[in-house]
Amino acid sequence: MEEDKIRLFDMVRRRDYNVLCPVSNKRETVTLYRDGKYGLGSTLDKDLAGHITAAQCETVETKTLTEIIDDSPFRDRQIDVLSIDVEGMDYKVISALDFERYKPKVIIIEDHHRNIEDILKTDVYALLINNAYVLRSWTFYSLIFVLPGSGILKDREKRRWNKMMLCIINNEFL
Repeated sequence: MEEDKIRLFDMVRRRDYNVLCPVSNKRETVTLYRDGKYGLGSTLDKDLAGHITAAQCETVETKTLTEIIDDSPFRDRQIDVLSIDVEGMDYKVISALDFERYKPKVIIIEDHHRNIEDILKTDVYALLINNAYVLRSWTFYSLIFVLPGSGILKDREKRRWNKMMLCIINNEFL
């Protein structure tokens, strides 16, 4: 598949845990469509594959996101930030996450809709809202969901109050 990329990741990003495996909502044998040996557009979605020839395809076994985390050093730990960009398979990947065990504080997920009305109708949005997430931001092709009360983002009002207190304290010492 793309062993050379994983070897490079392992060399350059030694503290990362890198996995060479297509991710889906269940274990299954699928066709991987790869846009060249070093292409960035690998996908399991035949419709997105477009012009990719049979010579650029291979049969591979998928795993779920939960299985990958279970086999990692991060097993049974809460994730701070989960970023998903899997070329059209984003809902399949996130839908198989065990939200009881792995409830990321922030989820960044790819979405190519051009207006908020369409985003609010997606399966990804419904799934994350049903798991207590709030859509916090939207930038180009990424939706940023936050788990309220997770402590990952500081409360703006609290931060403002702390700055005012700091100013008062500093003024007393001038």
